[in-house]
Amino acid sequence: MKRQLVEDLKSKLKTNQENDQMYKGLLEEMENKVRVLTEEGSTRKALTESLKQRLHVATKEKSAYEEMHRKTTGELDRKNQKLHNLKTKVIKAESAMSELETTASQQMHGLALQSEQTLGVIQKKLFLANGRVEQFIIFIKALATEICKEIQSRRTQLKRTKVKEISHEGLSKESINRAQSMAATILNISQSDLQDILDLEDEMEADKSNKALEKDESWLAEIQGILQDQLPCASRLTEVVLEKITEKEKLAEEYVLLSKEVS
Repeated sequence: MKRQLVEDLKSKLKTNQENDQMYKGLLEEMENKVRVLTEEGSTRKALTESLKQRLHVATKEKSAYEEMHRKTTGELDRKNQKLHNLKTKVIKAESAMSELETTASQQMHGLALQSEQTLGVIQKKLFLANGRVEQFIIFIKALATEICKEIQSRRTQLKRTKVKEISHEGLSKESINRAQSMAATILNISQSDLQDILDLEDEMEADKSNKALEKDESWLAEIQGILQDQLPCASRLTEVVLEKITEKEKLAEEYVLLSKEVS
């Protein structure tokens, strides 16, 4: 009886141990599940907090965008109104411009007719004025050329008169040779040196004549330059012409005096 009881107790103990082992395994499994669920809960809580923060930020951004949209819409409405007003003004301005162009076109047509008539008169007067200017230029050129010819002619007459004066003194070639010989003796130079001096005087006289001709050409060129200016200077032209006329008068006076001496 006792033995049977002991066996029963051992059997129950074994069963209890097995059950205890099984319960321990279940308990560990449950603890693991609880730990996993706790970790998942913490993760989900953190995720929830993050989502709440993001939702809060998104809500603030949404409010900001809505406010921006409201302001932009209001600004756009005001600009649309201004644009509408501007279009209305442009239409009115275009209409006024069209009327102004029509009026201006009519006035311009009338002015064009008057201008054509006036232009015709002006062109005619300008043509006549240009013709007179051309005739004046031709006259001045001819006058300048004639003055130069008279001056050159007067120089030639003076030169001939001087030669005539020497001949009028009645010196023969022999007398001239004796005079040259005496001059060479007085100056204590040879006859050939004296002749060189006389030839030099002739060369100087020829050079003087050439310079006078060059001066005449320069004067004619100056007259031409004044006439070619866009706005010829009347005072300068008068001054230059009078300068040459004065030279001509001096040559004439010199010729008259020399002619009286020869006579």
